[in-house]
Amino acid sequence: MYNFLRSNKVSGVAILPVNICHSVVATVEYAGLQVRFVDIAAETLCMDTAAALKLVHDASLLIYVHTYGVEEVPKEFYQQAKVLNHYSG
Repeated sequence: MYNFLRSNKVSGVAILPVNICHSVVATVEYAGLQVRFVDIAAETLCMDTAAALKLVHDASLLIYVHTYGVEEVPKEFYQQAKVLNHYSG
């Protein structure tokens, strides 16, 4: 992940779920990004998508984790995040 972030010159803010592995947080921070955490939703145990959408406008990285094997694929969330994010072309 570090090599990907550095070689693609990803910088700025990264949005991560609060229950993500600490090694992911360390890698993102080591690559030079500022981490903003988003709480998890009690219903899914995955990232609270409503809370993430409030932060996504200035983020250059969003990591959505399928926590505990939950197979949720929030396609609508991805579409909304892309619209709200000024980095996505």
